[in-house]
Amino acid sequence: MSNSSHSNYEADLYAFCARVGENFSPHLLRQSLLDPSYAAAERQRQRELGVEEGLGVSDNSELAERGQRATRTALEEYLRPAFPYLPEEGVQALVAFLTSEEVLADVSFHIGTKDLIKTQVRKPQQRSAAKDRD
Repeated sequence: MSNSSHSNYEADLYAFCARVGENFSPHLLRQSLLDPSYAAAERQRQRELGVEEGLGVSDNSELAERGQRATRTALEEYLRPAFPYLPEEGVQALVAFLTSEEVLADVSFHIGTKDLIKTQVRKPQQRSAAKDRD
């Protein structure tokens, strides 16, 4: 990535934070948008250039898992008192729907992550966009 594209990406990240009204840790935000396919390719490129291992490129896998758990928990804690007569199966069905790849990818697209997600795939796949919501 050239300096100008790096500057543009940093500006895009800043604009994203302003757009969603959050002040994310810059390091965690960059990591959350780094698909495993991109991280693997970057590590391979660094090996080919002889860059010391351990200067690592961390992808979003761990953050995505933590985000999935936190999202499910938050939804369950909201839905149970909001719909006190809804059976647990109904709560779980709503949580499953709201955390589906299709819904999360749609939300991700509408908050503008499409051009921020770094992936080896030309356009982020639904799976990447769904995972990169945190």
